[in-house]
Amino acid sequence: MIDKNEFDQKFSDERGQTFLEFLLLIAIMITLSYIMIRGVNGQVAERWTILIKIIAAPTPSNIQVL
Repeated sequence: MIDKNEFDQKFSDERGQTFLEFLLLIAIMITLSYIMIRGVNGQVAERWTILIKIIAAPTPSNIQVL
């Protein structure tokens, strides 16, 4: 059997913990960035489509070319 001191020595070693925390933080940042970019790009495309439809719509007024 493993006694408590030997167990504590094996699992209290924190080497590599900082690296793992860094990797998890980077993964979270990449995921959030991807989600935000997808959401914003959809809204931007939707707004451009609306503006193009407004601009391209026929108007009742006479257009004069000068």
